[in-house]
Amino acid sequence: ENSHDYKSKNQGVMHACGHDGHMAMLLGAAKYFSENRNFKGTVRCLFQPSEETGEGANLMIKQNVLKNVDEIFAIHLWSGIEVGKISIGEGPQTAAVGIFNIEIEGKGGHGSMPHECIDSIVIASNVVCSLQNIVSRFLNPMDVGVISVGEFHSGSRFNIISERAKLSGTTRVYKKDLLEALPKKMEEVIKGISMAYGAKYTFNHKWGIDNPHHHPKFEIDEDSLIIGTNLHIEVALNFLSCHL
Repeated sequence: ENSHDYKSKNQGVMHACGHDGHMAMLLGAAKYFSENRNFKGTVRCLFQPSEETGEGANLMIKQNVLKNVDEIFAIHLWSGIEVGKISIGEGPQTAAVGIFNIEIEGKGGHGSMPHECIDSIVIASNVVCSLQNIVSRFLNPMDVGVISVGEFHSGSRFNIISERAKLSGTTRVYKKDLLEALPKKMEEVIKGISMAYGAKYTFNHKWGIDNPHHHPKFEIDEDSLIIGTNLHIEVALNFLSCHL
């Protein structure tokens, strides 16, 4: 929905996440370091592939890109922070990201005879609501967690009770012990509701997917790219000057 000359050439399609901004900032820093060798030590610029699927970091580690690396510095653009300001904090800054898919299989039929059916929409609706209670009633109030259902697909006509309903969504956690506990609790909830209605279900969850920022009018203030490039350079040079 933007009018810029660099908008997507495919109508209704855009990435809208800002990872190209991350690439541009680090490329700018890499250009500086390659042209200005007046520093001690080695600066390694890491361009992580497959960030969207959460697989790139492990791949790079297996390929020994972190060998002999003493410190790592990273910058992430964020639309909620004013250009020119930097947000830092102690501890984790971003959460582990997961994606899940749920399919409820009931028994279809006519809308006038629900007693002869197993209504997948009713069951899936109960699942959506009950998943939210996991965060408020299962997690420690001091922990952070998110379960968001972003897709709900079911039905083909107004007077037919749908046999199947499909849900998909995303999860977020910070604590490592929740990487196993949260999906486990989700399945317990889904299984319990499905059994209560006499339905079948499938559930899968994977850690490592990212869909933030996305909006049809998303754009980057390019002043932030200059600031980010300079910050990459200054942080690396300051570290080298203090430790070598």
